[in-house]
Amino acid sequence: MKALLPAVLVAVFALGCGTVPWGATALGTAVALASLVLISLLGLPAWRDPWGLGSVGRWLPVLAAALVLASWWVSPVRRAGLLIVLLLPAIYLLPAAAARCWQDRWERRVGQRGLAAAVVAVASWSLFDHYVLGSPRVGMPLGHHLLVAEWLVLLLPLAVLGVREPGFGRWLSVTAAALGAAAVALTRSVSGGVALAVELTVAAVALRRRGSRWPLVVGATVVALAPMASRWAGLTAGQDTSLLARLGFWRAGWTGIVERPWLGWGPVSGSWTFGLHQRPVPGINPASEVVADLHSVPLQAVYELGWVAPLVLLAAMILALLRRRRSSDPAWTVAAVLCLAGFGVAALAGVFFGASALPVTAAVVFGAVFASPGSEATAVEAGGRPWSRHLVAASYVALVAWVAVPVLLAQRTYERAARDTEDGDRQLAWIERAAELDPDFPLYRFIVGDLLPDPAEQLDAARAAPGVAALWLGAGYAGADAGARWAGEALEHACAVDPMEALATFRRVRLAPEAPDAVGLAARALLAEPRLVASPFWRNHLELLAAAVERIQTVEGVDAGWRLALRQAVDRLPPREVGSEPDPTELADLIEGMDDGIDPVPSELIFRRAPWPADLAVEPVELRLAARIDLPPLSALPSTDPSVLSPETCARGMEPGTTGDRK
Repeated sequence: MKALLPAVLVAVFALGCGTVPWGATALGTAVALASLVLISLLGLPAWRDPWGLGSVGRWLPVLAAALVLASWWVSPVRRAGLLIVLLLPAIYLLPAAAARCWQDRWERRVGQRGLAAAVVAVASWSLFDHYVLGSPRVGMPLGHHLLVAEWLVLLLPLAVLGVREPGFGRWLSVTAAALGAAAVALTRSVSGGVALAVELTVAAVALRRRGSRWPLVVGATVVALAPMASRWAGLTAGQDTSLLARLGFWRAGWTGIVERPWLGWGPVSGSWTFGLHQRPVPGINPASEVVADLHSVPLQAVYELGWVAPLVLLAAMILALLRRRRSSDPAWTVAAVLCLAGFGVAALAGVFFGASALPVTAAVVFGAVFASPGSEATAVEAGGRPWSRHLVAASYVALVAWVAVPVLLAQRTYERAARDTEDGDRQLAWIERAAELDPDFPLYRFIVGDLLPDPAEQLDAARAAPGVAALWLGAGYAGADAGARWAGEALEHACAVDPMEALATFRRVRLAPEAPDAVGLAARALLAEPRLVASPFWRNHLELLAAAVERIQTVEGVDAGWRLALRQAVDRLPPREVGSEPDPTELADLIEGMDDGIDPVPSELIFRRAPWPADLAVEPVELRLAARIDLPPLSALPSTDPSVLSPETCARGMEPGTTGDRK
């Protein structure tokens, strides 16, 4: 049934291929591409002006698409945005396709029930996962609590529209309203809660004008915001760690925007480049944090595309809404506009994480605005013979297949390699095949270099993703072990994009312990990870260790008690004989890994691929000595001056009497 197609598309993306977990699979990517392209072709008859913008306004989306294409062309990480550029025509036509499915009142009624059912399914899943399966926070099926909040806010006004009707439709809408609002509240997302409150407030005003029991809606607003009371207290006191982390992300995004203001860093470039601008704050950002999103959709759009493209697109959307001020079904149109307004509020401090469920759902809701006839403008049906449109559709599908099939085959081959852990030769063959099919994808090339081993291949992969610290750390360690001349530079870059991580700096100390900056680098490594005092490396460099500890005593911005405790802990260590080797049974490893299951995995969040566990950097420590170092890393102390473990101190380490980059 045509009227259900948009709702089915929304549900498929929200429950499967458009989420963080399943969107990272080859099957999920294939389903997303096929369903999006095929359903968007329903809007092809209106290709001349699918948004109904008029003879002049219809060029605004075309200009925005051209700017996105230009941004992709000049991007330093062009491979990241390949599929998005390929899908620009589909995204352009999808609103018109949704509108064609909801042309009369009966079709809109069926479509509304489909959207309500999708809301019930997603909200029920999230609540079941939280209360029954024990997830600490409402976040499934999309994979993150902020994604769930944004997605529900984006659909709730349309989902509850059926309360006007008697029978099944009313109860379905009531269920969607109750479960959806509960799920948004339990995400404890302030941006989602504020967006829901905005939607409920506007609804209360509308209901009051109609003489309804609008106080019930106001009461629902209070109930929706009640679970966030603790968050509000932290926000007003300036102590909310989530907000403080966001401020750091936003500063990093602004730095990137200033560097490339007009065309940005390229579509979907964010997760591959954010590390170049990030300045983590001790006590707020953990070491080796995976930063895959700026936590502000508008800011991220400007970061990736530059100022011009988002403004042109926004102008086109506003013009489209203004030309639909009159409608034969005003309740439907107002609900659709309210959906977009609520999503706009949530997106101000929301996330994207590469989850395609959000933009696809937004495009469908945008198309719902066009669905009610009687407005000043509707999508203009293009003239010409049907066979010409069929030829265009077939050509576009062929282009998508030509570009996407090798990418999908490479992703599927990569997944086979990830599962085939028992046969090393076969695993290498699989991943080499994936790299042949998609040679510009850095993760495949990095793993090939790791398995061969080939440090130069790993370095090339890291250069293709300049802001991904994990690749630079792995390449630097591999190069250092192989004696490559570039290893020190790679390790320095790894530190610069993850400045609170310790092992990259410590490996540079081991590379050149006699270098002039060895003392400063050793001091920096110990500040980031004091357990490195127990490394067997110091048995041959006790004077360097002593000098590094003394250097730490002169560095400003470090808690005085922490500095004193480190010196006392080192002084109390049992003597180590110079040149001796420790008992291998008394060694343990400090490991910096990738996709180790402890934190969000780089493969899934940054590269949108299934996890590939690997040890990037390993440093042995003596257990009996490490047990005596009962100090947290300096990055965990809020009292630490952020400039101490900043990118500026990665090159030469800690200079005497300095606070990071302040002399």
